[in-house]
Amino acid sequence: MNDKLTNAERAHEIASEVTNKLVANSVRQPLFPERVQSAIETSLTQGTPLRLRMTLCPNWQVDPNGRSVGEIPVESDGRNLIVGDPAMKIVSLLSDEVPGLVGYLNRQSLNIQLLVVVADILSPNWVHDEKTVQERLEQNRRAVNLLLKSTGKGKEVFNDKSKAEARVQSQAQLATNTPRYHKRLEHKQWEALQHGSQMYEWYLDVIQRLQEMGEYEDKRQDLAGMQKIWERARFLAGIYALDGEVIQGDFQTAGFGPDLNHGYIALGTVATSHGDIIAKGWNFDPARPIGVVTPFSNAMEHSWSERKNPAKSY
Repeated sequence: MNDKLTNAERAHEIASEVTNKLVANSVRQPLFPERVQSAIETSLTQGTPLRLRMTLCPNWQVDPNGRSVGEIPVESDGRNLIVGDPAMKIVSLLSDEVPGLVGYLNRQSLNIQLLVVVADILSPNWVHDEKTVQERLEQNRRAVNLLLKSTGKGKEVFNDKSKAEARVQSQAQLATNTPRYHKRLEHKQWEALQHGSQMYEWYLDVIQRLQEMGEYEDKRQDLAGMQKIWERARFLAGIYALDGEVIQGDFQTAGFGPDLNHGYIALGTVATSHGDIIAKGWNFDPARPIGVVTPFSNAMEHSWSERKNPAKSY
C-alpha cells in the first residue's frame, strides 16, 4: 500500500479490497455492496468496531407430526468440546468460516463486534409440540455459542475482545427488551392485509417467492396446511421488515453499547432464494439501507443437518 496515502484514502482502499473479496465469495447476490464498503470505511475512519449481524434459523426438521426443531449435537464437558456430528453444515459455518472471516477482517485493521441472533420467535401454530421446541431452541442457542467460541479458530479469534467480540442472542429475548416490538410486528402484519400498502406488496412478494421455491410444502397440501403457509408468510414478512429497523437497538440491547458512528453489515446465512427475501427485508425501509453479503459456502438451504461443503478460506 502506498505510504503517502491519507488515512481516508487508506480506509477507502482497504474497504474497496475487503468489499470486493466479500462480494466475490458471496453465494447469493449481494445487496447494496456499496453500503458494505461505506460501512467498512465508516468504522476505519471513525475508529469504531465494524458491527456484523447474522441471523441463524434453528435446526428445523419435519417429523411425522409436522414442523419441529432438532438438536444441534454439540456440548462441552467443561474442558472439551464434544461434537456429535462434525459433518453438519452449521459446525463448519460457526467453527471455521465465521471465525475465519472475522480473523481476516482483523488483519485488515478492522475490529469486529459480531451479533448472532437465533431466530426463535415462533409464529402461531407453526410447530406441533411447542414445549419440546422451546427446549430444543435453548439447546440450539447453547450449541451455537459453543461452536462459535470454543473451537480452535473461535478461541483464537475471540480471545481479545478489543479486536473481536461475539455475542449470541435469542431473537425472542431481544424483542422482549425492544420497546413496542410486538406491537410494531402486529401492525406490520395488519398493514400486510391493507390493499395497496407497501407491506401488502411485500407480503405478496414473500408468499410468491416461498411458493416458487417450494418452501414449506412438505405435509401442508390440505386447506388448513396451505392457510398455515400463508399465515407463516405474513408473519415472516413482518419479522423481516422489522429486522432493518432494530439493528442498532439490537446491538445496544445485546450489551455492545450505543451507536457511535459504527458501520453495520448484515451477513446472510441462507443459501437459497429465502435468503434473498431476508436480505430484502433488511432493506424494507429505503431510508435505512444496509449492505448484505453471504460469504459462506456452508450457508443453510433447508436444515442445519445438511452435509457440509468445503469451507471458504479467508
